[in-house]
Amino acid sequence: MGAPQPASHALSISVIVPVYNGAATLRETLQSLHVSNRRPDQIIVVDDGSTDGSAQIAAAFGATVLSTQGRCGPAAARGLGAEEATGDILLFLDADVSVHPGSTEVPGTVAQIGKLLEDRPGVDAVFGSYDTRPPAPNFVSQWKNLSHHFVHQHGAAEAQTFWAGCGAIRKTVFQSVGGFDRRYRGATIEDIELGYRLREHGFRVLLDPTILCTHAKRWTAWSAWKTDLLYRGIPWTRLILRTGIVPNDLNVSIGQRVSTALAWLMVFAFALAAFRLPSASLVGMLLFVLILSHAWWMEPPAAGAKALRWIGPFLAFAVALGLAIASHLALFAICLSLGVILAVLFRRRPENIRSRKEDFCYSAYFGTLLAALILDLPRAPEIVVAVLLALLLLGINQRYYAFLARERGVAFLMAALPFQFLYHFTNGISLIAGAGLNLRENRGRFVCPEAPMAVIADPEASMDSLDRPALGRRLGMD
Repeated sequence: MGAPQPASHALSISVIVPVYNGAATLRETLQSLHVSNRRPDQIIVVDDGSTDGSAQIAAAFGATVLSTQGRCGPAAARGLGAEEATGDILLFLDADVSVHPGSTEVPGTVAQIGKLLEDRPGVDAVFGSYDTRPPAPNFVSQWKNLSHHFVHQHGAAEAQTFWAGCGAIRKTVFQSVGGFDRRYRGATIEDIELGYRLREHGFRVLLDPTILCTHAKRWTAWSAWKTDLLYRGIPWTRLILRTGIVPNDLNVSIGQRVSTALAWLMVFAFALAAFRLPSASLVGMLLFVLILSHAWWMEPPAAGAKALRWIGPFLAFAVALGLAIASHLALFAICLSLGVILAVLFRRRPENIRSRKEDFCYSAYFGTLLAALILDLPRAPEIVVAVLLALLLLGINQRYYAFLARERGVAFLMAALPFQFLYHFTNGISLIAGAGLNLRENRGRFVCPEAPMAVIADPEASMDSLDRPALGRRLGMD
């Protein structure tokens, strides 16, 4: 393909926002579009069965409001919006995502997307990432959004998939591949599956790390784990097994896959140690109790629950300290006590500016804690192997951990370690569960067409029904 010429005219942009009971964040999303230095030509809000007044908020902002007439899922809602869109570009936004408005000197999110697709007609779709300043102040929300930002900032420019949280696609391309598969009934991997089809048919998708948006979702530990397992991990595993496409990028990069394997090997090593060295095998649990307590302290206290916010960590610490003393891990028990003192002295919110004193104290503390473990633990092969695996896991993800420390400080990093380990371990569960479900389906014993995570029974059949001439263009460089 020859070098394409710049577009001769500005492309019109239609923004499509699916919403289900998103009144708490939808107003900010629409406001950010209205104050953008390039306002979209059309804003479509698709009400997916909301009962909280989301449609009224959208109407007040002058958006075109459509309804799915019941809960159908974001794939169907976005598809309905695309059918009514008049723009050359379809910009998909989640109802809890606000674009950067920009200024006279700096282009905003909408302006960046429009200019990229206007100047580079060889690009068919583009998406960006969350920024590093999510408004939800609780620890898990900060950690999840920072993790998403890091992964997308370090992803390959030539993306192998698509992201509909803040992603744009040419309308003609979207129509030619059939849009989102509406059999995905929940907020799951419908955008990833669309990206697979785009790439398979030669369309070009870019990840531009300079395109940023703000994510207002408030995550909890439970919602984060459930989403990673049920709505992302397992469906994505099944998609990979059906298509045979395993991109070395984003959440399924080689580094992520190796990290998952290391997390599972660490668990097996500690499980083996538990049969011979019950006291030593408590160490992993004690560390988790301590660091999770730090994460608890970093959460903003809920109204009327300040006492509970303090009692919970102290009870967890008391149990951990008692187990350490009973197991004759004296030095480790002393370090646990020092950790509580640090947590009390430096208790702060994630959005506060970190102090160098805090970073130094936490670095010294966890270094001392590691030394205590080495001195207290018996030289059991299983424990040595587990420690080596942990160090290898830290080494593989050192750029990510350094990023967390730069953004939120060492205290935040230490609180994030057990959550990140659980994330890697959950990926292994997703692999096993996804493979098992695919095996049952292939044997004809698993049929669940109405499940929240409905999947494509035969992707090839869907693709064969598409307009092949329209999909004939091969991947090119602009």
